[in-house]
Amino acid sequence: MRARHFVAPMLAVAFAAGCAESPTEADSLPTAIQTAEQAAFVATSSIVTATPPFGGAIIPGAVAELKRFPNGVNFMLKTNGLTAGDAYTLWVAVFNHPSECNVPYACNPGDESNPAVGADLFNGAGQVVGGSGTATFSGRVNTGDTGDIGTGLLEVFGAQIHLAVRNHGPKLPGNAQLSTFNGGCPPNTCATVQVAQFLN
Repeated sequence: MRARHFVAPMLAVAFAAGCAESPTEADSLPTAIQTAEQAAFVATSSIVTATPPFGGAIIPGAVAELKRFPNGVNFMLKTNGLTAGDAYTLWVAVFNHPSECNVPYACNPGDESNPAVGADLFNGAGQVVGGSGTATFSGRVNTGDTGDIGTGLLEVFGAQIHLAVRNHGPKLPGNAQLSTFNGGCPPNTCATVQVAQFLN
């Protein structure tokens, strides 16, 4: 993964491709949700290929969306160009204090080990891609949830959030490829292949 807008205005360090985030009030959300959550900030972004240094080409027709609520975030990523029959996961990288990243507000995976950044990494979803090479991942991270690092989502409206699509190679027996960062590797080779970034 890389740092910028795991789906919105992108910063130049992590994934440098054209993304534009413009959080707006979610007046299009169902009234019941607005009443329960009071406010939601919605941002969309293009998705880019994760070629080093995570600033590859924009993937035509692919889009990601992040909705920030007081008690968590909802995410959706719809993409294409994936390998049929391979297992893929979507990872949600949270940088609670992006001002503390090596390049402020341009966080990247190397910042995850800095305690001042308050990073965490969540498995958002997983699936085996069909013949069309397309996939849609969606889910939610609540405040109070903890991921692989153990920090949790602390700053819903202040965190930099990245979405990363990870390829785990041809589907193998069991479910590790759909739920763990390096599931199936070896014998397969795992790699982050697409990213989207959201910054505040």
